[in-house]
Amino acid sequence: YTSCRFTHASINAALVLHEQGVRAPDIARIRVHLCPRDDRSVGTGRDPQAKKHPRGMVDAQFSVPWTVATALLKGRVFIGDFLPQGLANPEVHRLTDKVTIVVDPGLDIGQREVKPALVEVETHQGKTYSQRVDYPRGSPENPVTMEETRQVFRDCAAYSALALPQTQVEEAIALVDRLETVEDVASLIKQLGAS
Repeated sequence: YTSCRFTHASINAALVLHEQGVRAPDIARIRVHLCPRDDRSVGTGRDPQAKKHPRGMVDAQFSVPWTVATALLKGRVFIGDFLPQGLANPEVHRLTDKVTIVVDPGLDIGQREVKPALVEVETHQGKTYSQRVDYPRGSPENPVTMEETRQVFRDCAAYSALALPQTQVEEAIALVDRLETVEDVASLIKQLGAS
């Protein structure tokens, strides 16, 4: 995700809830349990207003309320969600107002860089859904597949400063797939340059 790594466990938990059918119009409340350190850096511990209603890209990238609301609303969190048009999305802002951070010292597990997070969603119908993520996607304990990595690259290429034709993107992927046999890795740089 294009946000601080400390937001990733919360994002993963919200995405699982979205996959289970939790939808924004049904949501009454969202509680995100974070360790104290994560509350200070990506929760609402320091500047609640900037975390719930980011003033710019960096505020959003360091905001669990923003990233969790985005994940629950859209079923993904990506670059466009941090750009001006994404930051103006009124539906995400409505959901961030429903986010409460619960500081949970029990989630401050050992020397781990990325701590667990728990997301709980209560619906207007009174149902509660919860998901805890101890190791977010991309951790050695929860690795991404090569196909997922390829797809993220394809998605990122759409935001490239240089317009890259899809064929060029696919050729770059093919080159990386056989990188061990490539004599000069500078060919990858050339592949990603303007055509």
